[in-house]
Amino acid sequence: MPEKKMIILRGIPGSGKTTYTQRVLEQAQEVICSADHYFIREGVYQFSPADIGKAHEASQQKARKLCSSGAKTLIIDNTNTKKWEFEPYLKMAAEYGYTVEVVRFILPCKIAAKRNLHGVPEKNVERMMERFEDYPGESLLNPVNGEFNPI
Repeated sequence: MPEKKMIILRGIPGSGKTTYTQRVLEQAQEVICSADHYFIREGVYQFSPADIGKAHEASQQKARKLCSSGAKTLIIDNTNTKKWEFEPYLKMAAEYGYTVEVVRFILPCKIAAKRNLHGVPEKNVERMMERFEDYPGESLLNPVNGEFNPI
């Protein structure tokens, strides 16, 4: 039986998580679970802070559905600054027999704030960066010039 894998991405807005899934992982959109997807209406991203809880719930529900259907690979594409934010995915992975890879993107706030597609102000990006907790065994990547270099 082929190994099932869950890849949990962590990083501030603009750090390269979505680009990484599109360029490096080359996975079909169906296996990407992201709170951002909740805010896309008719192809346009329309963020509403009041709905952030619903967005993360939708991401977790999609992940559970994919796990229960036996998807070979799942990608969790959220900021995941604290362990408790991605703990539900870790539990799901254990429940359904997935190995887990945690990948954290390291990029200066000033650069990430300019690059992020959702217009998150630099001060908000800095606050998110300050919240980050290290996670044992996570891989660290620095997205420079369109490449993803291990740290």
